[in-house]
Amino acid sequence: MSDAEVEEDLRRSTTWERPTWRFGATDGNKRGQAFRRVRDPFGVFEDEEEDERRAGPARPSSQSPEGQAFAVMGLDPPLTLDRLKRRYKELVKKHHPDANGGDRGAEERLKSINEAYTTLRRFLG
Repeated sequence: MSDAEVEEDLRRSTTWERPTWRFGATDGNKRGQAFRRVRDPFGVFEDEEEDERRAGPARPSSQSPEGQAFAVMGLDPPLTLDRLKRRYKELVKKHHPDANGGDRGAEERLKSINEAYTTLRRFLG
């Protein structure tokens, strides 16, 4: 046997003389397609955008208390606790009666913001 034949025989014997192909390669028989449809219950193969979409529960209907709270806070899903806290702090600074000269309307808006914040905190669990 020549050197090339010996090398070829060694390579075939490492896979027990069975045909092989590159990982993920296809030859029309959908070989490798199964690897693209792997079930990933722990989210190992998801990217950060996918994580943000799955961050919290989906938006409830606008008639529910949670839906109304989303509207009061001016938020859209996905909602995370950090994002909710940031938005709450912004709205409190803007609508606090002391920042608005003791305005009664600002006080009412602040009360509704507090209720919405409490509702969304419970919604996030």
